[in-house]
Amino acid sequence: MPFARLAPQQPWKPWHRYQHVYMWVLYGFLTLQWFVMSDYATLAKRTVGAHSLPKTPRRRDVALIVFGKALHLSWALVIPMLFHPWWSVLAFYVAISWSVGFLLANMFQLAHCVEEAEFCDPGVARRGSDFEAHQLRTTIDIRCNVPIVRSFVHWLMGGLDFQIEHHLAPKLPHTTLHLAAPRLRAACEERGLQYQQHPGLLAAVRSHGRWLRAMGRRPVEATRSA
Repeated sequence: MPFARLAPQQPWKPWHRYQHVYMWVLYGFLTLQWFVMSDYATLAKRTVGAHSLPKTPRRRDVALIVFGKALHLSWALVIPMLFHPWWSVLAFYVAISWSVGFLLANMFQLAHCVEEAEFCDPGVARRGSDFEAHQLRTTIDIRCNVPIVRSFVHWLMGGLDFQIEHHLAPKLPHTTLHLAAPRLRAACEERGLQYQQHPGLLAAVRSHGRWLRAMGRRPVEATRSA
């Protein structure tokens, strides 16, 4: 925010018309945003987006976060600059950070911000007996039929190509999610529940691209009010 409009409930801005072009670049700055801004904003506001933190961070928690960031800066930037030109270290750091941010952002977007996923209003129940149904409506897995491609995608995404299974059983090791998937699909079929999958990684990327373009169009309501 405010550069992306990813859900119908979000307000539309004129620059969203081009988000299907520029968001692919901005995704790469996700990790830098977390490191430089978002973590501090979370500590100051005690919220993550619209959700309050379940517990107030203790002084020890804040100290550990600050220490971790200082340690990261030391080994990732300061120490390398003792042996290499500062500009090359900084360029390499930004390039690698951008690559990591791009991959992370896309992992989450391909599972949720796509044409096949449902976007529920904030008032819709999402916990208790509604939790499983909500996850199945709003989350999409990625299926790859070619074994070598499947192995690569599974490794690249850290197992989050099985995002539904991760949501329903977050404590399962990522290396076992592919074993849980067939059982979950069978259980959904028995109960008449929809279990959604992209037919491949490229199909997932295309679906997200189409969703960015669709959300970038000016809503009919906004056109009428103008």
